Amino acid sequence: MWNRVVLLVAGMAFGWSLVHYASAAPDRQRTYGGRMIAALVVSAVLIVWLGVTSLSASLVALFVLLLIALVAYAANAKQVSRLPEPEPLERPLAPLEGQHGVALLLVLPGEPRSYDGPAHWARRLRDRAAVGQRIPHWFVRPWAYERIRRAYQRMGGQNPLCSALDGLLGELKARLPQVEFLGKAYLDIPPMLAGELLRLAQQGLARIVLVPVGFGRDPADTLRDEITRTRVREIGAQVEIAPPLQAGLWPWEASAIALDRLLRGEPLAAPAAPSEQQVAALTDALERQVSPTQVTQRAG
Repeated sequence: MWNRVVLLVAGMAFGWSLVHYASAAPDRQRTYGGRMIAALVVSAVLIVWLGVTSLSASLVALFVLLLIALVAYAANAKQVSRLPEPEPLERPLAPLEGQHGVALLLVLPGEPRSYDGPAHWARRLRDRAAVGQRIPHWFVRPWAYERIRRAYQRMGGQNPLCSALDGLLGELKARLPQVEFLGKAYLDIPPMLAGELLRLAQQGLARIVLVPVGFGRDPADTLRDEITRTRVREIGAQVEIAPPLQAGLWPWEASAIALDRLLRGEPLAAPAAPSEQQVAALTDALERQVSPTQVTQRAG
């Protein structure tokens, strides 16, 4: 009886840990690898011990171990791609010194600066499936995450586009003096849109303009939901959703192309610096977006 319990625990531990070993952040990978090795060692000792007295019992034990490990792997492979529930937000506090100025947020679907687990990538794959694109089956999806993690490791652990984007934002800010704050925001990776809206509204920014960049489909509905969730309008912040930025104005390739490369385990090359003409055209487009005469979609 006890040997069945050992096989059950070892098989479940191995199958469960295998999924996380494939998809977890690098700093957690060693932990799950150690659990897999421990489960294998315990199983091997038990199977060899059974084989000393009965080869058939040893083979049956091996079959049971593999079956339990497969079931545990399948159950956790589905679980690891489950999207987390949005964290509840605190009610925003009204700014102490009144409201003034305009903020411009570029809202992007881009990749995180470093690989920190499957949550972001699960959402990106779900969005692809929603528009009819093929994605890896849930059973092998942990290994898709593993290829993405490997690509990040080949990039030195850092996505080079993030540093390039920071530099571009600094250059744009110098060319848009009428904008008190210019930054970026994402829907599910830092800096997250909800957090940025709360921070800017509580700092007293009177008008916040969101400019979607690089989405496969217009994200206006999703942006409106996030704005409503933050409740920043209750403290007087005016949030507007501008039309998506034209693809030709963005100096780098679409995020969907970058995701294709990462899914193949290919590292992303450092993007070339945009030309003076590209930066000037982008500046003009953003200047029109924040112009008081520009027609934008008022959130809600």
